[in-house]
This record gives sequence, structure tokens and C-alpha cells, in this order.
Amino acid sequence: MRLPLSLVAALAVAGCAGRTAPDVGAEAGAGVCSASPVTFTLHAPPGYADQYCVGAPSACSTEWLTVVAPDGTPLALDAPCVASCSDCQPVGCPTSCALPNPLGEQGVQRTWSGAYHAASTCNGMACAAPACAAPGHYTAKMCVYARVGAGPIPLACNPVAEPTCATLGFDWPPPDGGAAAVEGHVGVVPDGGLACCPSGWSLYGCTYPDGGAGQACHNPQLGCASSTVCGEGCDMVVEGACGG
Repeated sequence: MRLPLSLVAALAVAGCAGRTAPDVGAEAGAGVCSASPVTFTLHAPPGYADQYCVGAPSACSTEWLTVVAPDGTPLALDAPCVASCSDCQPVGCPTSCALPNPLGEQGVQRTWSGAYHAASTCNGMACAAPACAAPGHYTAKMCVYARVGAGPIPLACNPVAEPTCATLGFDWPPPDGGAAAVEGHVGVVPDGGLACCPSGWSLYGCTYPDGGAGQACHNPQLGCASSTVCGEGCDMVVEGACGG
């Protein structure tokens, strides 16, 4: 019996629903490769988080973390929508699409226990198999996108095309058998300009180490030291007052 194309497509999507994007700590075998995980976080300065979106434009993903192996190969932390190498059966892909959302004052965080999905082939098709990362010095690339306005729904936002990233190295597994933390910060917009100073914060002049003049912005709620040298102390170097 020949099934209608619409029913075939629906069955293909349903067959893939349980295979895509599992939590890295939930899958048997390679889901937890170490009892000493690494926690990655990405933040913007207080008061600036709403200037960034999590998720690239038209990417249908809100992924912000890339872990790169010592040989330069990015690791697939989430299961791609390809066949499992264990059974080599074709799968369909979901039609839902994730929209970029605001970074938020709490930033974003993800814990990794060394699991990834290694790419391979079976019966001439791409497949993926659970694997554990080998010991070595890895790189975490954490990216968000500057916001250019409100999105089509209240919780979404419109990102620019080029990302703003924090790139940091770390050792896997964590040394001394304990958990590790890798924390990234973003604060400069992708076009090379500086952030602006929000209303209610203190905007003041500062001097760069080479003698050039600049401006810095102090958040009165932080309670930490300012500096007349641009880039020192706890204050951000800015291009001026927001909206001014």
C-alpha cells in the first residue's frame, strides 16, 4: 500500500523527534563521560544584556557554545539529525525552528561532562555515534549577536549577522578530579564600536595608557573602584551616553 506523501513526512518527523538535541548528561553510554564536569557561562555587563541575542539569524538554533578539540575539530555536543551509527536507519528532521532570544541579565550556562557525537558513515549515509572527549587542551567559543530591535514575538529579538564571541582555553578533563568553570564576557558590539552608558549610571572622562582621551561608565550599584585610566578599575569604556 502506498502511503500519502503527507503521512510519510509526518512519520519521518516523528521518527526523528526522540533523536535530536538530547541533554548531554541524559544519554546512556557517552552521556556522562566524567564525574568532573566543566560549566560554561557567558555574560554581558550589568545593564547591557538586552543588547544581545542568543542565536544566529535564520539558524533555527539558540546554540551559543562551541567546544573545539585540540586538533581544531568542533565537537557536536547535541545529536545531529542524522542516522545513529548503531542501527544505520534513515531519520527525518523536525520542522520546528528556534528563534533568537535575549541574552538576559543572568547570561547563559551549560554543563558538559565530555560527551559528544562523533561523525561517521554507514551504508553510504552520514551517521553519528556517542563518544567521550579525549584528554587535552580544548577551546570554548561562546557567541551571541548584537540586537537590532524587537523580534516578531515578545521573547524573541533580531540579531545582526556577525557574532560577538568570547574564546577561552580549558583542559579536559578538569585537573585534580574536580569540576571546572569557564566564564566568558562580551561587552563590545560587532561593528567595533563601544557600548553606551545607560541612564542613571555615571559617565566620566578617562585617559588611555597612550595618552588618548576616552569615556568610562560607572554602575553605582556595583560598589567597586573606578579609575581615571580607561580600561582599568571595574568600569566599562563607552562611546557616550545611551540615546545621546
